[in-house]
Amino acid sequence: MKSSVKCSIVWAASCVLALVVGWTAGRSREPGRSPVPRPRSTELLPNLSSAPSPLQESSPLSCGKRTRAPETRSADLPSSGEPPSVATLLAEFQRESDPQRLAELLAETRDPSILPAMLSLAGDPARSREQRLAALAVIDARNEREAFGPVSEIVRQERDPEILRAAIHAFPDGQAFGRSEARSAAAALRNVLALPTESHSRAKEAALILLGSWSDSDRPSVLAALRSDPSPKIRAAAAFGLIYAAHRDGETIRALAEAVANVQEEPSVRANAWRALGASGVLPDEVMAAYQSYRP
Repeated sequence: MKSSVKCSIVWAASCVLALVVGWTAGRSREPGRSPVPRPRSTELLPNLSSAPSPLQESSPLSCGKRTRAPETRSADLPSSGEPPSVATLLAEFQRESDPQRLAELLAETRDPSILPAMLSLAGDPARSREQRLAALAVIDARNEREAFGPVSEIVRQERDPEILRAAIHAFPDGQAFGRSEARSAAAALRNVLALPTESHSRAKEAALILLGSWSDSDRPSVLAALRSDPSPKIRAAAAFGLIYAAHRDGETIRALAEAVANVQEEPSVRANAWRALGASGVLPDEVMAAYQSYRP
């Protein structure tokens, strides 16, 4: 008798669990629920983190990821067994002794002298590209609001495609910005959109993602890129940024629905537009029809 009752309880619990799992899976596809986490800037540049990202090579928008920098050679650091001091690390970095490896150590060390030194190096065009990229990687990993103004200035002035993209990537989290800071960043990112796509495609993709998620006032530029840029990667980046926008007005919803419904559009663009619609709350009937008729 006890065995029969125990089996009945186990069977009933299994049924309830199955219903809960099914209900949760169904809700994950409802509009208004973002299908991916809010982006951090570390998702925009290759070779910084091994964690999964919406921008990995397998995703609709293939911006790549950074993995931990290889240890190509040992820096000239003390071998006494004691961890090197911050002053020693910064001095070695200044001498360009294995900047990639030193960047890893500096990114993990909480000391107020590190950020100003890295900002100075990153913004110095006389430094090597390798050293500037390593400094920007430290700035990005530290994610400190004080970096915002100097990073905006680097983005405004820089024209080397690789360094420019790394600088965009190094912006601190957008939720920490004040209005004046956001305006400064938006102005710098608009300058990036005016650069030639042939040489600056990856930087323009990164700029569109940030503008789409940060700036309502720059929404027309993002929608123009989504609707008419000749590069599918640029269109996909514009749609991707809109997944994380705090607000999506009627014109944004229409542009996203047009991309989803366009069977001639690249799959990456349609998939990102579909995800942005899914994060948009209640949709008009005609938009909901387009949303429900498509699955990436």
